[in-house]
Amino acid sequence: MVIVSVAPNGGRLQKSDHAALPLSVEELVVCARACRDAGASLMHFHVRDSEGRHVLDAGLYREALKALETEEGLLCQISSEGLGRYDPHEQARCIFDSGCTLASVAWREMTAGGLATARKFYNEARERAVHLQHILYTPSDVAGLQRMVEEGGIGREGLCLLFVYGSYGEGVGNMPPLENFLEDCLKPFGAEEPLWFLCSFGEAEQACLLQAAGRGGHARVGFENNLVRCDGSLAASNAERVAAVAEALRRQGRGRGQDRGQDIAIAGVAETRALLGLSA
Repeated sequence: MVIVSVAPNGGRLQKSDHAALPLSVEELVVCARACRDAGASLMHFHVRDSEGRHVLDAGLYREALKALETEEGLLCQISSEGLGRYDPHEQARCIFDSGCTLASVAWREMTAGGLATARKFYNEARERAVHLQHILYTPSDVAGLQRMVEEGGIGREGLCLLFVYGSYGEGVGNMPPLENFLEDCLKPFGAEEPLWFLCSFGEAEQACLLQAAGRGGHARVGFENNLVRCDGSLAASNAERVAAVAEALRRQGRGRGQDRGQDIAIAGVAETRALLGLSA
């Protein structure tokens, strides 16, 4: 069972990069509906101000979450990414003031203000029952997070990770082989691997997501990281990319608990809730 998560907009791109990039709340709702129908059960999204700029605005997130509640069959996760504009305190306050139940947090950003501040945030998130997905860019990020888990600063139960393979500027060209990257990222956890996702960049995105699924991971696809198809041509929409990845996953046998060649099941919202450890 594989979760397909969609990240439809991010905080960097503009309409000049792709006309179908959803920036307004209304556009996010339309995109969410199409991506849900294409196979996504989780949407990770950013909000923008009236000029299209990345903002951590709890009021805008509340507005978006309320509008997205109407799209049954899709869980919504807000981004706390600072993008150099917000410090850890501002990121934390946005999460808590938005009233969200799911959020993503870059471990590297949240610990930039010191480990004591980070532990306070993670403890408050646990007390408020906010499910966090921890964004990790390198194996050293993973090792740092794992140390905090061992020390009790981050809860082990419901631990959810996102490994970022590549970068906006260079794609995956400067990266070690994905197999080695994943091995280094998962090594600190030993046999008790947490739930983890992978996102990647450019025309290699889909192949990387399929390889990650074969290793036991889940997929995050979408315009935040990639605007193109496998052949390098511009994709028409986020929903198109979701559908392509979901169909490719269905055809690929995981080879882990299944016979190679058997179709992979794509998780619906109920299965996604269970995998994330969320209550119904």
